[in-house]
Amino acid sequence: MPDLQELNDDLASDSLHEIKYHDIPGIQYKYGDQINLLVTSTCAAICRYCFRKNLLHNGSAITATEMAKVREWLEAHPNVKSVVVTGGEPLILSTSKLNAILTTLQKVESVEHIRISAKICSFNPYRILDDPGLLKMLRERCQARLGNTIWIGNHFSHPKEFTDSSREAVRLLKATGVGMLNNKGRLGADAGPVTWSERTVSLARLRAVLSG
Repeated sequence: MPDLQELNDDLASDSLHEIKYHDIPGIQYKYGDQINLLVTSTCAAICRYCFRKNLLHNGSAITATEMAKVREWLEAHPNVKSVVVTGGEPLILSTSKLNAILTTLQKVESVEHIRISAKICSFNPYRILDDPGLLKMLRERCQARLGNTIWIGNHFSHPKEFTDSSREAVRLLKATGVGMLNNKGRLGADAGPVTWSERTVSLARLRAVLSG
């Protein structure tokens, strides 16, 4: 149930004290071999469990100049093997913008894994269904460099999010060659074992690996 504590100032911004991990604009460096790359402050949804929800919707997106600096930073930190492209919602960006981001990351030889963290399949699957150019671009990026893999980390939190449209969006994305994961917020509303089981079965049918 909603709680007034959600409006508490302590939860309003940077609830996990992440600002201190921002080396340069866009990069959040919290782990030894992985960074978060914040590419947009706009999201497809405002999830109640999101710890960045009050930092979203000012409309900003990472620039080409900032991406050039991200590449320089990554080349200076070859220990970083994994980049989580997040925000905000990366798939809300235009296909050309997303292509430029992925292309830049793939030019860094030490980057082996790119994971796009996305709510869009469950919230607005028509972003995938109505843009064949997005699927073509992802297919090309998946084939662009041997030794570099692209994953999409979906956010299916409840069985009711598995509509015909969202299932088709996942199927089309998988056909491009991207790997599929699923992350989930822990919500009291779906704590029951039956609901949890239904969601897990739905993910298994889509061959989307459960990662959280």
